[in-house]
Amino acid sequence: SEEAVTVTQSSGTVTLDLAQGNFFEFTLTAAITGWTFSNPAASGTASSWIIKITQPSSAISGSPIITYPAAVKWSAGYDHVMSTANNAVDIISMFTINNGTDIYANVVGRGFA
Repeated sequence: SEEAVTVTQSSGTVTLDLAQGNFFEFTLTAAITGWTFSNPAASGTASSWIIKITQPSSAISGSPIITYPAAVKWSAGYDHVMSTANNAVDIISMFTINNGTDIYANVVGRGFA
């Protein structure tokens, strides 16, 4: 088991410190326009993490709700599009093996209620 790291969104930016753990969760407070993935393992060693993102009870709207950096490469080229229902939960899996130059991502599930 591992303790979940609760992340705070600040001015549209989310920072995940991979030295704190590998399961992160947060509730949206605004559209996300920036990400920081700090402290990934050195090149040649894998870092992997899960992100649980929750819409608030009055869901954030707009398009896109979440913008990911170019370093994030999505399975089959399908970018994550955040669920829009109130209290919806989306789960994302990510990993890097080259210190964050390339981050491989997959949507584990969307719209959990």
